[in-house]
Amino acid sequence: MEFFRNVYGTGIAVPLMLCANTVFAQDVAHGVGACGQPIALNSQPMTLNAKPTEISGGLVELRRNEPRYVELTIAEQMPITLATMTSERDMTLILFDAKGEVVGADDDSGADSNAQLIAMLEPGVYCAQIAAYGSLEASSLVVPFSVSAAPPADACIVNATETLDLTYDSDEIITTGVLAGPVNFGLRLAAGARVSIAARSPMFDTVLTLQDQYGREVASDDDGGGDTNSLLEVGGSNQQSDYCVTLSSLDEERGVYSLSFSPEVARPTTPENQQQFEAEQDAAANAAAAANEVEDATGNAEAATQ
Repeated sequence: MEFFRNVYGTGIAVPLMLCANTVFAQDVAHGVGACGQPIALNSQPMTLNAKPTEISGGLVELRRNEPRYVELTIAEQMPITLATMTSERDMTLILFDAKGEVVGADDDSGADSNAQLIAMLEPGVYCAQIAAYGSLEASSLVVPFSVSAAPPADACIVNATETLDLTYDSDEIITTGVLAGPVNFGLRLAAGARVSIAARSPMFDTVLTLQDQYGREVASDDDGGGDTNSLLEVGGSNQQSDYCVTLSSLDEERGVYSLSFSPEVARPTTPENQQQFEAEQDAAANAAAAANEVEDATGNAEAATQ
């Protein structure tokens, strides 16, 4: 009998792995897989010695309404994309590490109710659980499963028309246009920089979606800007960060829009940027003091001639 729990925020039921943290050789001999799953549910394992340069994968056969597992051996740190590719069922993906802990989970991020999961993985062994949402009507279902590098081809950062380099003292950037499809802008934020992203339109309900450099969704907003406008805030990291923002329409209507990027003038949190900030502030203060001295000297000279 399988017991399930929900992965918080996904609505996906995860089988509880009743096993010790470490899987020993004798456990494998007794039918326990690398992540604690029943070894009888394993499909063909995969090994990645380096970041994939092309898409690889295989076929996974689901039977008796049970999930299947693909054990992944990762030789070095790498960002990867796991995906199912079928139009027959709503698929789910859950990635476990060797301790049986959930690394990530996804339901419908792929096309046609497929699952797509993006993760930055450290060297080790992982297990991808592949399952169909609900009960299988047929006795079995063959599901294509792929592994590729991240970001995937449909990620915002791959399809961005422009990348904006923003620091804490950059000027506000405002772009306008007529929405004919998703609009993608890459963002490179300097350490300590924060930016507010606002989308407005009198003709359609705007939606903003923010992804990181690997294509993972970080945040999204529909009506945070008031009425049907959108607003997102991002940044404040102690190191340079790369993001990508997508403007789209909630109801697929089209029309004119404005998209603004407003950096906040904030005191940086890294030593290097803090020194630069203080130097700029000191320079401005010295310039103001020099101007005051000139003004005072001019006033004194005029008074002396009267």
